[in-house]
Amino acid sequence: MALPFNGIYGFFGNIESKEVADRIIEIKKRPKDRNLIIVSAPEFIDEYVNLTGGSYYSKDSLMSLWRDLHALGVILPAGQKAPFHLRSGSRKETVLSIWTEYPPLRKVMDCFRSLGGKAFVGTSANHSGNAAHFRTHSLWEEFGESVDAIVEADFQKIDKDRHKSTTILDLTNSQPILHRLGNVDKTELKKALKKNLLPSFVESSRLILVQTGE
Repeated sequence: MALPFNGIYGFFGNIESKEVADRIIEIKKRPKDRNLIIVSAPEFIDEYVNLTGGSYYSKDSLMSLWRDLHALGVILPAGQKAPFHLRSGSRKETVLSIWTEYPPLRKVMDCFRSLGGKAFVGTSANHSGNAAHFRTHSLWEEFGESVDAIVEADFQKIDKDRHKSTTILDLTNSQPILHRLGNVDKTELKKALKKNLLPSFVESSRLILVQTGE
């Protein structure tokens, strides 16, 4: 289904189902070697990532970053229960987890967990390589009945700089690496890292710059 993600739409489904992940990849026309993301409530992130022996960052620091920023994606060491279809790397397996404290998403997630679910697998709602959708009608025009359901949202009051995919930090090393610059800019990111007594980031040599759909 397509759910609102604090500025854009995303495709989400049950994290435990590889069939769901495969269908999202097919709908997006996404290369099969590019894994999807984990969308988990921050308080349960350690269900799928290793924040003990293999991590430089604590659960509390991650929760604080997600609380202080509009949205953030983080690359972390994979936990033992991380689905194999979401893991990357060979010697050091990692996963990408994204969250935004957005009331509609939080409500859906809390309801899903009350029914026995844990987290979502997902990605931005767009064909691979295109800008993410932030208007319901354009999402419907592009995907139509190939999507089971769309939870409609109005993003008009959200700044247009938020109408794009999420900024991503690689947190598998002692210093954060900025992998993708999206709906959180460098100034915001530096301020949040400093506030939480975390090292500032360095930029990846392959930094991805996300463009808005405007």
